[in-house]
Amino acid sequence: RGFADGSFNEAAFNNPQGVVYHPSGIVYVADTDNHSIRKIDLQANTVTTIAGNGTQGYDKEGGLLWVNQVISSPWDLCLGRSLDVSCEAHPNILFIAMAGLHQIWGIFLSSGLFFKKQRYPEGTVIALAGSGLEENRNTSYPLRAGFAQPSGIDIWNSPGGPILFIADSESSSIRQFSLIDGSVKKVAGGSVNPTDLFVFGDEDGDSHSAKFQHPLGVAVAEGNIFVADSYNHKVKLLRRTDKKNYQTETVIGDGCKIEQIFPDLFQLGEPGGICSSQNGNTIYIADTNNFCIKEYNIEQRTLKKIDLKFSCEANDFCDSKERIKVNLPPCNIRVNMMAKLNMPNGFHFTPEMDQKYSLNFEGEICSSNSEGSLGYETKIPIEVNLSHEQRAELKLTTKLFLCSEEGTCYMDKKLINIEFVAKEGEYPSEIDLDIEIKASF
Repeated sequence: RGFADGSFNEAAFNNPQGVVYHPSGIVYVADTDNHSIRKIDLQANTVTTIAGNGTQGYDKEGGLLWVNQVISSPWDLCLGRSLDVSCEAHPNILFIAMAGLHQIWGIFLSSGLFFKKQRYPEGTVIALAGSGLEENRNTSYPLRAGFAQPSGIDIWNSPGGPILFIADSESSSIRQFSLIDGSVKKVAGGSVNPTDLFVFGDEDGDSHSAKFQHPLGVAVAEGNIFVADSYNHKVKLLRRTDKKNYQTETVIGDGCKIEQIFPDLFQLGEPGGICSSQNGNTIYIADTNNFCIKEYNIEQRTLKKIDLKFSCEANDFCDSKERIKVNLPPCNIRVNMMAKLNMPNGFHFTPEMDQKYSLNFEGEICSSNSEGSLGYETKIPIEVNLSHEQRAELKLTTKLFLCSEEGTCYMDKKLINIEFVAKEGEYPSEIDLDIEIKASF
């Protein structure tokens, strides 16, 4: 625990709550108790701070760039686009559920237009909705709206334009924030009195009768909203019935707190996070007090635990410290290494992520490329110059980013040690060396 940027081994966080993956190979983190937003670069293996400086801020307007802007207890994150960015382009706004200030903020990862066609420069960190008063107030004017510890956010790109859905935990309500006109409206739950934060319960029904208790997460799938109704120990589904109304139904949990009391998979214990898969078919649930992640298939209405395997640390190697021994003639010779990827069935490369290799040498080995990109078959030529019985070692490190058909993605990092030994004998003019790289999780 701490507050430090640097390599994966050097970086430190303090009670991080929300994360979101950007297709450029970046993971953004709401580092809650450091009052900052952090950037994890999966290619460079580094962590940097992009907003906040580790101290709690009380500014309810913002507008400064990057780390010059102090913030307060960010809780959740999601990505969206400014009005001048096409749907095909990468998201350029990082939305923040700023629980400590009872507001919704944004970071412009690149410059863009927002409300009233106002342009914000790259790096702007600014309040987008919420007055900062702890309320449950809905209004057409975003900065006059009131939230009460917003804790979960997700975006639906509706036919009428993008909508940010908000799990407003202290008002026990689900809210929506139009990213086109700025209006903030009730979806379900909460009181009709904007200053009354004590209307909560556990009821299914329409937008007026449904009740929640301290919801912490929302996930949108095909326009429907899944809610982690934390203190009710449930996941609820809000189906859109018309432009103004939603019907709420419980899909997971019956209110029992801990699964171990009644060992039923569908029992939840204060679920604290929820998200949907890229294809919208699956919901993932952080079942907090049962210490597990669960996977819910929306169409089949089935639930299962995900078997998490933490077999390696960020800078260690999963499964493979493989060693290969190769005999060579006692002279200068070219070795044509061919790295062949053995991909598990049902997996593909993560889009827009580079598959990489790097080489480290000990002894008389040289190569024109000490690092490069990996494909299914990659030729890596090297030169080795050894005397009789002399040895040299090459360390081949590979880092792969793969996704399953269900949309779950993994990083697989391996180390292969290749020892070259000079021995007398008959050899071809060049040595061909095939190396199989077995991706595994």
